[in-house]
Formats: sequence, structure tokens, C-alpha cells
Amino acid sequence: MAMTNAFIVGSDRSGTTLLRLIVNQHSRLSVPAETWFLIDLVDEFGFDGALDVAAVESAIEIVKSKGRWKNFSVSDAQFAEIAGNAPMGLAEFFDRLMTYEIESTGKTVWVDKSPEYVLHLDWLAPLFPEARFIHISRDGRDVFESLQPRRWRGRTPWRIGQYWAACIDSADRARSALPADRWMWIKYEDLVLDLDETVRAVCSFLGVEFESAMLDFHESAAGNVPEQSLVKGFHKKLLRPPAATDVYRWKGAKRRAQMTMFEAVVDSQLARAGYERRVRFVPLWSGVARIHHVLSSAVASLQKRWASQRSESGR
Repeated sequence: MAMTNAFIVGSDRSGTTLLRLIVNQHSRLSVPAETWFLIDLVDEFGFDGALDVAAVESAIEIVKSKGRWKNFSVSDAQFAEIAGNAPMGLAEFFDRLMTYEIESTGKTVWVDKSPEYVLHLDWLAPLFPEARFIHISRDGRDVFESLQPRRWRGRTPWRIGQYWAACIDSADRARSALPADRWMWIKYEDLVLDLDETVRAVCSFLGVEFESAMLDFHESAAGNVPEQSLVKGFHKKLLRPPAATDVYRWKGAKRRAQMTMFEAVVDSQLARAGYERRVRFVPLWSGVARIHHVLSSAVASLQKRWASQRSESGR
């Protein structure tokens, strides 16, 4: 299988950063920082038309306006060269930008790792018809356990469940639509518990030879993830080899009622992703999760209003 560009996608806290560090260790593959800006570019220009010089210059300004751009190193001169090659399609624009970004690494193939793109595979796959896609999933209950304390993607089992379900649904549609040589679905649990075999399978899918250095990703992880994420503990596990204790942590969860609500919301997606299902009376618990979400949201809104009123009265 010939080597080509690829995208790593998956829900937040599903192991996309772990996979990024592993793939980035390969001598021919470079995985820069997350982009995300393709979403804004498609919203602005669509994905099937040509960009003239003015549109390319506008696209450049959109890219530069994004906070994540601070993690990239493409120069103004390189942007000018991109604009000088207009007209071009959006895919070509992105490819030129990524090619410049990885130029200093001496590698030849870029791989994008932006978890958010899992929700946009309906246009991402046709936009890059030659690209390959690796979707990594993690047991939704472990995702919930990781997201909720951080208030990422919501506060309640229902809201976070809706997010994880949407990610799995989107990936499932892509799995049905794309040929086997363009789509790969791996589990975080397999990556952790059988690192060597899973990485070899990823290499085969990407059309490159396996390199043992990929298994030593943790040795250079500190220099390949944002320092802030290490300080806050988001990615501290990446500084060591994967351990069996990294998976199925939800089984020791203390908030059993909230976990049961979450499981009920994502029952169908757990099944399609190949994970254990435990909840009985799914419709009942799913309804409880919805009511809990409505009540929790109302309480949070009232608390916010009261805090604002106290702040105003204290002035």
C-alpha cells in the first residue's frame, strides 16, 4: 500500500494525542499541532470550489486568526508563496500549508490530528479523496469520567453522552461509506494493552514500515505536547509507557447513578463500538438522564444569575 497523508480523529480524551505521539516518532511521518481551522474554512468557502487569489488571502487570514496557530511555524513568505499559486482548491491550500509546516522535520508525509474533525467526516473524506483516516475510540464511560470533572463537552451525563454518541455515529457512517484502504478503527484499549501489535497494524494501514522507535514515544513526549497540558495533568500519562490501569477505569467509578445515566444515553453506540453494555431498562434511565440534565441546567443558570446579582450589589 502506497504511503499518503492521513487524519487521526476521535472524541476528546479518546487517545488521539497518544496515537499522535506514536505516529510522529516514525521517520517519514510528521504530525503537527491540531489544526481545527478546516472547519472555519469549509464554512466560509465550501469544499468543492476553486479559491482565487483574494479567497486564498482571506483563507490565510482565517488560519492566522485562530489561537491554535501559535503552535505552527509557517512564515509570511511561505504564505505568500501559497497565495502566488492561486487559484487552488481548499484541499491543495491545506496540503501546501501542512507541507511547509513539516518541512523543517525532513519528513515527507503529514498526518493531521484534530479530534474535532470526527464530527465532520461527511465533508472531510470527499475533500481529501486520497487521504486515509484512523479513528480511535475509547470506552465512552472512561471518556465520561475524564470529561466531566473538567466540564468539557458539558456537565451532565446526558450532554456528554450526546457528544460521545455523535462522535461514534459519525465514525460509524464513515466506516460504512469508505473503503477498507481508507478507513481504520482502532480502540484505545488495544493500543494500551497490545501496543506493539496495534502500532504495527497502524503502520501497515499507512503504508510504512514499522519502526521500533515508535514504541518509545514517551521519551520525547514532553517536547511534543503543550507544556500547559502537562502542568494541568491532561497528558501526564504520556510521559511513561501505557499501563493496564489506564483502561476501563470507569469500573471503579463512585458516581454510579450518573454512570448509569450516561450508559443509557450511549447504549446503542457502546454496542456498535464493541464495548460491554450493562444497563437494563435503557429507555427509563435515558429519560432520567434527560430530566437530570434539564434540572441541573436550570440550577446552574439560577446560580449564575444569583452570583451576578451579588456581584452587582457589591459594587
